[in-house]
Amino acid sequence: MMGRWWATGASGYTIATGINGSAQVVGYYGDLNGNSHGFIYYPLPPNWTGNFDSRLIDCPDLGSTSTDPQSINNQGQVVGYWKSADGTTQGFFYNGGLCTLVSQSSGETEAYGITDTTTVVGAYPDQSGVFHGFMGKVPH
Repeated sequence: MMGRWWATGASGYTIATGINGSAQVVGYYGDLNGNSHGFIYYPLPPNWTGNFDSRLIDCPDLGSTSTDPQSINNQGQVVGYWKSADGTTQGFFYNGGLCTLVSQSSGETEAYGITDTTTVVGAYPDQSGVFHGFMGKVPH
């Protein structure tokens, strides 16, 4: 297979989790402390020449120690989940450099996909630890 390969993070792994119609790729890499950090790789004009630039996605303002983007839509909006120091997870919506919480009533949430109309899908655990899917719109 031919393609673009990304350098691994300091702990030796990089995971690409989503791609949109403009060849923007989201994913995350690990650091030496065992935390993950999100990224967006995007092609530089003209597209498909192998020249890419990147942007980091971290959500420290929401209390994260690890950030795992999962999906990107054609507007460059990203969803995923972050982990706090106590190990709980929360879904996030990233747009224009800002992270916004995606939450369900249970407290923990993981967002896995986003459409071009900002419909988000994901999962959350109930009080018994059983996961349930959800679908909802990101408020503007």
